[in-house]
Amino acid sequence: MQQSGYQPELFPVYHLTRQPPPADDPDARQRPNTEPIYTTTTFWTRTGAEYLTFWYVGRITEDAVCCDKRKILDGKVIDTVLFLGSERQEAHVK
Repeated sequence: MQQSGYQPELFPVYHLTRQPPPADDPDARQRPNTEPIYTTTTFWTRTGAEYLTFWYVGRITEDAVCCDKRKILDGKVIDTVLFLGSERQEAHVK
């Protein structure tokens, strides 16, 4: 689950991976999978912490229910808001 509190639907995609296939399924790397497509690291100078982000291909459906709308990030309470369709663009422009 991502930090927003919404459960995403992951899409299986074809992509190269350095993971070895399971011993009992040597052709597993030839099929789509839902493993992360990219990983980034961010160093927070305020706290000295390093934050790992795993990037997946997926979506949050319009009828998704948020498990917990209030989150604490870096000691501050934040609220989750999900923008749909054209609402995204309007919110980005403001």
